[in-house]
Amino acid sequence: MTELEQLRNKRAFRALAATKLAAMINLHSEMQADLAAQQDRQLASLDSDDIPEDFREHGLDWNAIDSLPHWCVQPVAEQKNLQLLAGGLFIAPSLTRCLDGQLLAAVRDCFSDAVYVEIVQSTEPNMQAPALVGDAENMQQHLLSCGATVLVDAIPHSAARALLQDVLGPRNGHLPFETANRLYLKSSEILASLIARQHAAQQQSVADSEADVHRQATPV
Repeated sequence: MTELEQLRNKRAFRALAATKLAAMINLHSEMQADLAAQQDRQLASLDSDDIPEDFREHGLDWNAIDSLPHWCVQPVAEQKNLQLLAGGLFIAPSLTRCLDGQLLAAVRDCFSDAVYVEIVQSTEPNMQAPALVGDAENMQQHLLSCGATVLVDAIPHSAARALLQDVLGPRNGHLPFETANRLYLKSSEILASLIARQHAAQQQSVADSEADVHRQATPV
């Protein structure tokens, strides 16, 4: 990647992250600001060292924004998939201790075969994990609350974490940053690998189809 491409990527990330944080600042503000005007001011600051005043008031600077995990700027659907998987990795040690077949089946049903295998293989047996609670019907929500804990606690900057702590919904306790970040990175790695494998399989399917067409069109 060239230096120009890196700068463009950094600016794009800042723009998305600043927009997300601005929305949360506005949500928590007693006086609802003109969000469009607020975002215009923030975008105008992207290429300078000046941080918008409303960001400074909440303890934020560009270093805090640049350090945000990538999930903070992902589309909602991708964010939700990552959150669910992160929750699965967080509760994975409890799977080996659970004797309730219905709860285990409920967890299994929340994931594809490939993802569930990755969760089981990535289990950290010595990690303190939430228990499998509730009932089978609410298992996905339980996993999402565990995933919210992982993703929010993987935000290194305390002021940014405070602003974004409710963006993913209810959380299930807290994690040290090192543990949360490790689980977050592992979740991202699993999803990226899965997407790459799916893409390769699609390409192979297209190649096989084209080969079949070529064979059918070739005279014997």
